[in-house]
Amino acid sequence: ISTASIGTIGVKLNGRNLKTNHTTPEANELQKIFSKVKNEEIKVCVMEVSSHALDLNRVDESDFDYGIFTNLSLEHMDFHKNMENYFNAKKKLFYMSKKSNLVNIDDEYGKRLFQELKKDKIKVKSFGIKNDCDYKAENIKASMVETNFDFITPYGKRNITIPISVIYNVYNAISAMGIAMEMGLTLDEVVEAMENYGGAKGRYEVVENKKDLNIVIDFAHTPDAYENLLNFVSKNVDGKIYFVFGVNGDRTVEIRESMGNIAAKYADSLIITSDDPNYDTYENISKDILNGVKKTDNQNYILIKDREEAIKWAIKKATKDDLVLLVGKGHEMFMKYNGEKIPYDERKVVERILSELN
Repeated sequence: ISTASIGTIGVKLNGRNLKTNHTTPEANELQKIFSKVKNEEIKVCVMEVSSHALDLNRVDESDFDYGIFTNLSLEHMDFHKNMENYFNAKKKLFYMSKKSNLVNIDDEYGKRLFQELKKDKIKVKSFGIKNDCDYKAENIKASMVETNFDFITPYGKRNITIPISVIYNVYNAISAMGIAMEMGLTLDEVVEAMENYGGAKGRYEVVENKKDLNIVIDFAHTPDAYENLLNFVSKNVDGKIYFVFGVNGDRTVEIRESMGNIAAKYADSLIITSDDPNYDTYENISKDILNGVKKTDNQNYILIKDREEAIKWAIKKATKDDLVLLVGKGHEMFMKYNGEKIPYDERKVVERILSELN
């Protein structure tokens, strides 16, 4: 099925990549994209609908057939002020869906959303890995490069191995397969497609290298994402975890401390560096991060302001059994300083460092 996508990594349209300024573009830009999708006879458009876009009415004139709710965690408090406002913003999407919705009921807010949609007689089905639901993953076995599980559906059961790791990717996989089946694809078709999935740029992206080091780039940039990612790798890495991270300058002090605390709970070595400081300073941000780190017994950290130098330090320290985990930038091609986007590509930085060390 010909498919276009709109989201954090931009627009993908018939093999072309188009840049956007927001996860969900402004209303006029979004309608132009939809027009291109229609004119090029693409049958399906998959998009991320941000809470900002819903609150700012960017998608009011958009028609949605299906909605997927994955999870809700402490984020965007600068805009929404509290989690209740954040939830109510997200909830709007699922009352706009004309055909059905798919909701993760393992998530606290997902369970609440599912119950509210049911109460209001809005079509909805559930997915997850812990609770009884319509689409479920059971007997999950994960390695650093792939995940195997039993996919349970209303239409049958299949064992599947997907070429991606980390538990949140299992949630993403079963939600994608579930909604595809709701659209009419068969169980065999969705399993075959998912087993051949190539992964997304900057989402647990393994960097191949001649030194046989384990280097991964990931977009994790929230406390919840840190928890999921680090909990997984801590159980699957034989050696040390070198965790290279910073926190966006737009994040609250509470979030900075939380992310420092989570990082210290799981990683062996913390390399605290820059990650979109924007209008704040590295010194302020790292101080807040360290307040969270210091609440743990792990005081094995180093402050390296320059991100490339921080990555180089970690790679030089690592051995073949260790993991160098670079988080925060993911697919992004820039670093934010004082409102300006300075070109930055994590992959090229890693390649340059490896080339120098070779």
